[in-house]
Amino acid sequence: MPIRRYPRIAVRIPVQLDPLGGNHTFSGEIKQLSLGGCLIEVRDLIPRGKVVWLSFNLGEFYMKTAAKAEYHNEKEGLTFVGASFAEFTPLNFKKLKQFINAHLSLHGSIFENPVVLPNDVKNFAASF
Repeated sequence: MPIRRYPRIAVRIPVQLDPLGGNHTFSGEIKQLSLGGCLIEVRDLIPRGKVVWLSFNLGEFYMKTAAKAEYHNEKEGLTFVGASFAEFTPLNFKKLKQFINAHLSLHGSIFENPVVLPNDVKNFAASF
């Protein structure tokens, strides 16, 4: 049964997306963030499996990291992409972890760890 490896926090962080091999960047907003990835609200759909560069600020720290689109969802006219981080420098990992831990100490997590992922609901009852 798949579980979330890291706590997830609710945020509103502007982000620039630069598709690898693409010729344009576009903007979005990170809505949820964890050490494993993020949920991004975007105008343009990112195909599943596509790798993009994400550029955003965590307070005073500028972060640029690669992420892979794992799924997309449309809800109430908005498009969301779930992305897993594909690359981290040690400094990026440290700064992201500090940011998330500070947020958790003040606000807590959206989902407690572990969580059954929505695509695994058929096995939900069998997991208890």
